[in-house]
Amino acid sequence: MADPVDPALALAPDPEAKTAVDVAESGAQATLTQGLRDLAEDTQTLVEAELAYQSARAAYVWNGSRGIVVWLLLAGAAAFFALVALVVGLLLALIPVLGVWGALGVVAAGLAIFAAIALKIALRKLARVRSQAIPGDPTTPPRGVAAPEPLGPPSPPELTP
Repeated sequence: MADPVDPALALAPDPEAKTAVDVAESGAQATLTQGLRDLAEDTQTLVEAELAYQSARAAYVWNGSRGIVVWLLLAGAAAFFALVALVVGLLLALIPVLGVWGALGVVAAGLAIFAAIALKIALRKLARVRSQAIPGDPTTPPRGVAAPEPLGPPSPPELTP
């Protein structure tokens, strides 16, 4: 005769057997883990490519800017010497009319006025750029914009008898 099997044991699930839900959850977890690994690799590749692109761009700008700086320095030197020639020419032209000290005074005053105007324009432009580039107090409105009325506690309703 066959060995009698306990009916309770025959119906009990095998503790090592995996159900379909366990298999699906482990598959989803493996898929999610693999997806995160792929995302990390893609991100790393993207960062490396962006760094290489920005490095090449900076090298191009640096190489191009060296020549520009040289030409700007030459232009600045030429403009300086042109201004010196203008000042000397003005002095030579005004000496017979105003005398040596009068010509020096007129030319110096003209240059001082021009320098003051140029400085004022430069400072105004610097202030505009700074206000745009470096925001100030966020509660202070920009220049030219009316400040909103502050919100205070509500006023009590008027009681009429």
